[in-house]
Amino acid sequence: MFALARDGKYAKNLDKAGHFFGGLLSSSLFLKSLEWAGMQSPKSYLWGGVFGVLIQGFMEYKDGFAPRWGFSTYDLIAGSIGSFYPYFQSKNKLLSAIDVKFSYYKRNNYYYSITGKNHLTDDYINQTYWLTFNPNRLSTTSKWPKWLGVSVGFGVDNHLNNYYLRMPNGDKDYGQGGYEFFIAPDLDFKEIVPKRKWWQRTAKILNFIKVPSPTLRISNASKIFLIYL
Repeated sequence: MFALARDGKYAKNLDKAGHFFGGLLSSSLFLKSLEWAGMQSPKSYLWGGVFGVLIQGFMEYKDGFAPRWGFSTYDLIAGSIGSFYPYFQSKNKLLSAIDVKFSYYKRNNYYYSITGKNHLTDDYINQTYWLTFNPNRLSTTSKWPKWLGVSVGFGVDNHLNNYYLRMPNGDKDYGQGGYEFFIAPDLDFKEIVPKRKWWQRTAKILNFIKVPSPTLRISNASKIFLIYL
């Protein structure tokens, strides 16, 4: 089993956000497929979450046989919570106003040059995970623009490179890197595109992606970006 102390430090836990997001994507796909097949909500949301957890469980079972990884309890918990997030959203008004989103842009090539790999899912330095809040969803009388959201994101800085160096520091390298936090405006595509079924399905997919926008980064090197990708 992947040692819990080591697992709790790996990539500053940004990988747990990735597992949450992966669970969210898989359960969303399952629940929409179930609705297409005729199942009504809330059953489709519930079973979408169940199937999402099963996918996460299969992934961790497979990782349990990997020589460098092993089974991760924390990964499974994060993925399971993400799998049931659509169900939680369907039951809670506040959560229904919060979308989880992802952005990726190769600002730093270090991961690829050191590891020789080409898997963006492990390139944590260039990943950002976001929570987008849309106040208009909480009240039908709100004057807040329906298409506008406020996003808070987080990622890790390039000091995480010390882990990829494979320096002879054992598990100490797993805790390398500092957090970066972001504040930015965002778009709700469901309020931009026409209210037709095909357009709304497309908007649902687009709403998993954070739109590039002016952004404030809060970190040891705080900065305002005219456009942050």
